[in-house]
Amino acid sequence: MAEAEPAGFAQTYGVEILYETPLAIDGEELLRAVRVRRPAAQPLGDLGAGGGEVKTLGFVHPDHAVELSGAVIRPQTFLLATDAPLRLTAMMEDHLGQSWSFPDARQAFARRRSSALLTDMMTGSLDYQARIEIFEDVLAAVLQVAPALAIHWWPAGRFVDPAIWLEAYREGGADRLFAGAMNVRFYKISDSPGDMLMDTLGLAALGVRDLQCHFRDLDPSEVATLLANTGCYLFDEGDLIADGHTIEGLTPGSRWMCRHEDSILNPARIVLNVDPGPPHTAAGRADRDQGGGG
Repeated sequence: MAEAEPAGFAQTYGVEILYETPLAIDGEELLRAVRVRRPAAQPLGDLGAGGGEVKTLGFVHPDHAVELSGAVIRPQTFLLATDAPLRLTAMMEDHLGQSWSFPDARQAFARRRSSALLTDMMTGSLDYQARIEIFEDVLAAVLQVAPALAIHWWPAGRFVDPAIWLEAYREGGADRLFAGAMNVRFYKISDSPGDMLMDTLGLAALGVRDLQCHFRDLDPSEVATLLANTGCYLFDEGDLIADGHTIEGLTPGSRWMCRHEDSILNPARIVLNVDPGPPHTAAGRADRDQGGGG
């Protein structure tokens, strides 16, 4: 099995926020909105004197400082606005196709005229739950001050409806995770009729294991629920499911075998594969496993 992905403090996490008009935000107004959720937040650089609008804004969060190699690291969040709209790339096309909770994603994307990148820095050494909480608190503040068309949540390979995400943000818990940071993707295997592949995407970007399931003759919506719920468990508890352990399947008394392995789908990462067993193991996977692959 491949080694776990490295987790250095310089790694960043981010989303792209899409707008119908060029974006410029009043820095002081955004700081006030951030401090409603993160009272200790401090501005980095110019907020726009006298209520002026700026294109780049930064905040530091000293209440979550960590010590690393003798230095104190203070997590930071940056918003960088641009008048250039996102280009429609092959990756964007795939993300639009996997945006199950946002049926109007393509229409929103077509209306884009500008975007803003919200990203963090100096956060890789933070506890992942604290890290995403800080990030989402700042995102909620940005959306309050500057309502948007869509969020391109690229670590999760999806586009998100800002109104739906804000509602889930207020609900908290699993709803918040399901609405943004974790996506369940679905693909049919073209060269193996009947085989289907589902995985979660987004957890690995936070240092948590994503999951995958290669199956046939099962209801994809039920498999999606199982993967989402298991992903939520891993987010809450950590990577506690060891190779050879089982989880409850879709029918009472069924047990699905788990094993860490290389992901079938990009991006390349180590995932927790969940195998439903015969007769629902995908033919392609059964053939591969019998041949010693994986």
